[in-house]
Amino acid sequence: MLTYAFVDGRFYLPLFLLLVPLAILPDEWAVPSALKLRYSLPMIAVVRVLVLTWLCYPSQSGFKPEKNRFQAWDALRYTQNTGMSRQYEAEEELALSFRDPPSIVLSDMDCAYLNVLSPKPFVATRRQR
Repeated sequence: MLTYAFVDGRFYLPLFLLLVPLAILPDEWAVPSALKLRYSLPMIAVVRVLVLTWLCYPSQSGFKPEKNRFQAWDALRYTQNTGMSRQYEAEEELALSFRDPPSIVLSDMDCAYLNVLSPKPFVATRRQR
C-alpha cells in the first residue's frame, strides 16, 4: 500500500468482507435472547437497531428529501397514489407548450428528473435561492 500515492478502496475490500460476520454477531446474540424473553438493556438496544434497520429508518426520501422517514412506509404508500405526481404533470405541460425551440428551464424541481423527461432541446438547471 505504501507504493501508491493515493488510497485505493480495493485494498480495503478483504477487510470489509471480514467485518461483515463481525457485524452480525450482536444480532445472533440478541434475537434468541428476545425470543426466550430474557431482556437486558444491551439486548433491547441491539433489537431496536435491528428492527429500525429492517424498516429502513432513518431515511431521506421524497423530492425534496425529508429527514426521519421510514422508507418501508413510503414504499407501502407509493402504490396507493392513484394519480401522477405534480412534478410529472408540470413537466408534461412544459414539454407540450414548448416542444421544438431550444430552452433553458430554471426550476425548483430536481434537475435530473427534468432532464430525463424533457425533449432534447431542453436543458434544466436548479434555481439558486
